[in-house]
Amino acid sequence: MIADSPVKNTFINKQNNNKYSDLAMIIENSWLDQFVAEKLIKKNLPVGELLSVHSTGEALTYLCSRERDGLCFPKLIFLNIYMAETSGYEFLDRFATFSARARENCKLVVMTSSVSKKEREKVQSYCCVQRFVVKPLSSENLKGL
Repeated sequence: MIADSPVKNTFINKQNNNKYSDLAMIIENSWLDQFVAEKLIKKNLPVGELLSVHSTGEALTYLCSRERDGLCFPKLIFLNIYMAETSGYEFLDRFATFSARARENCKLVVMTSSVSKKEREKVQSYCCVQRFVVKPLSSENLKGL
């Protein structure tokens, strides 16, 4: 499963016996922003496994394999909306086409450096988005997830 995925960086919390019950994913093409997000998520959220990918294509491939295998999606997905290859918006459009069963307990957190009100409204028009966060990610904007 994980070994067959395109996912490069994986953190597994050894205290969690069921590594898929608290699965989280970061989709971020900036190494620095990804590093900061990983550290903050590990410190502030009860995640059993944290997967990090550098493109929406890698993330979609991974999610397709989980859906094909009848597995639920990560509990949390942190998505950088501005990605090099495929934008976060294209990811959100594709995400909406996955089965309701696969997506049912998945929360999407969109991360961006934009403070535009228009940008916020566009992101929040996607019903699957739980939260809009201006980067850098902080302990404060992880509260309540």
